[in-house]
Amino acid sequence: MKKLLVMCIMAAVVFTATGCKIADDIEYDRSEKLTFEVQEVKVDDLIAGRPELKKRSDELKELKKAEEEKNKENQKVEDNKKWTVTTGELNIRSEASLESEVIGEVAMGDVINEIETVVNEAGERWIKFKTGDGRDGFVNAAYLSKETDEAPIAVHRVVIPTLNVRLEPSDEAEILGELTYFNEFSVFEKVEDEQGRVWLKIQSSGSPDGFGYVLSDLTVEIEQ
Repeated sequence: MKKLLVMCIMAAVVFTATGCKIADDIEYDRSEKLTFEVQEVKVDDLIAGRPELKKRSDELKELKKAEEEKNKENQKVEDNKKWTVTTGELNIRSEASLESEVIGEVAMGDVINEIETVVNEAGERWIKFKTGDGRDGFVNAAYLSKETDEAPIAVHRVVIPTLNVRLEPSDEAEILGELTYFNEFSVFEKVEDEQGRVWLKIQSSGSPDGFGYVLSDLTVEIEQ
């Protein structure tokens, strides 16, 4: 029994010494960085031969596509509710009427976000929006146009009591609305007709593309 115990103790000493030696032989630099090679795995490779996974993947793709299309449509609707003021100063009224109280002003180039369009008893079209102080305000749509990415080339002012805005650069074209004396407006293009008269392309809320035309002779250019 004593002999067996001595042999076990000697074996333990040898094992410990060997273990220590092995530990002493290991060289490990803790400053070294571990690197891994990352391989790209395609979804199609993962679902190959797995019909149920492929079906789910196709469903997710369709859902993503539908969501992207919905977002595009929502953005178009949002953009379509932006209006730009096309006259020097435009009164904001408390109701959709020229007889209602003036509660503020917007200036040419200002952009408003439409809440709704209101047509009053006189047939006038007004745009309802939130003013800077949070109140509901109304502005006459005749002096607004849809927001555009086009840059104006000049600013003109009306010099007669009433100036018709037409759908095309012609006296025979449909009248979209009118500007009055001293109204200021942005010009986006100058067009010459067959008689050699110059028409100014301006923003107009009554036109399908957001633009109309006025005769240049009845306006003066304002230096900016």
